[in-house]
Amino acid sequence: MKKRLITAIMATIMLISIPIPVQANQPGALAAFRDFLSTTHTMHDWETWTWDVNNIGIAYLIDFDNNGTDELFLAIDRTTERYGPLWELIIVQYAGGTANTIYTSGNIGTGRTGGGWFEIATSHDGRSFLVITIDGMGARSRYYHALVDNKMTEVLTTDDARYVAGAPDFFVNGRETTQAVHANAAYNQLGIVTIQSQPPAADPDSLARLLAQINQDPGISATPTQNTIFVNGQNISFQAYNIGGNNFFRLRDIAYVLNGTSAQFAIGWHAATNAITLTTGQPYTPIGTELETTSPSGTTPVNATPSHATIYLNNTTITPRAYNIAGNNYFMLRDLAGLLNFTVDWHSETNSIHITTP
Repeated sequence: MKKRLITAIMATIMLISIPIPVQANQPGALAAFRDFLSTTHTMHDWETWTWDVNNIGIAYLIDFDNNGTDELFLAIDRTTERYGPLWELIIVQYAGGTANTIYTSGNIGTGRTGGGWFEIATSHDGRSFLVITIDGMGARSRYYHALVDNKMTEVLTTDDARYVAGAPDFFVNGRETTQAVHANAAYNQLGIVTIQSQPPAADPDSLARLLAQINQDPGISATPTQNTIFVNGQNISFQAYNIGGNNFFRLRDIAYVLNGTSAQFAIGWHAATNAITLTTGQPYTPIGTELETTSPSGTTPVNATPSHATIYLNNTTITPRAYNIAGNNYFMLRDLAGLLNFTVDWHSETNSIHITTP
């Protein structure tokens, strides 16, 4: 039993000691975090509750897996008179053009609910760990979480029942000497240096700094699409852009070229609510700017920022990937194809995109 336990510990050590390839910093992460923070979120714990930016006590950008793209670390303050200080920890990752929650901690209490707090620790190779400490029954247990395969995973648990003056002994599932040696070796191999050793306090300045940083984000680079584009076999020139390997087209251009086909759809713009309505089966009414070219030609990149418009398709809210470029909304072509009644094919031999209606 002891041998299997030691093997499991060392397997965990090996898992988190393997260098993670460093990737290029993904553009658009800050804008995606800005969108995430601008909405109200519903959580389901021992009760259903909601939070928004006003409930954030701590907000940091932390690159947990050291891949060049920060994750958004939030501590939501749920302090109540009855239960005392309570925190809900949330980690948000940017991937695929959107910000997604990859970890929630549940309530961590530092008041009457028990001794519990969290810390951010770093390792010798630059990775960061979320450390949650539970203090109860005369013993302190620490749970080290690392970002592995896009999931926050518990990679090391330590029990420092003999905690003395900040210099604990480390144990795993008991206090046998052999286990303690291997647990301590794991900790030393990671080279973890804890940067906080007491229950956290709200840090409103951290949120102010974060908001200032993401509001200064210039957006991402969009490069004019170099593909030849066909609609039902007809070669048509579009002003389209490639963002992150995907082609984005101006919504009104797509509506214009599909007008009169089985995939036609009408567009409505509601400035007061910043909303766009799409109605399938209805003819599109041109405004005279369709298929215009207004940006530099060739491969000169332009700036793109995530669109904040609310999109409705036949009165149902949809969330296609969209960017605003020079005042126009550009949507990912394949997202539109999946929502509307047309298909998209890529012909690599001719470097061409084919849009086809039934």
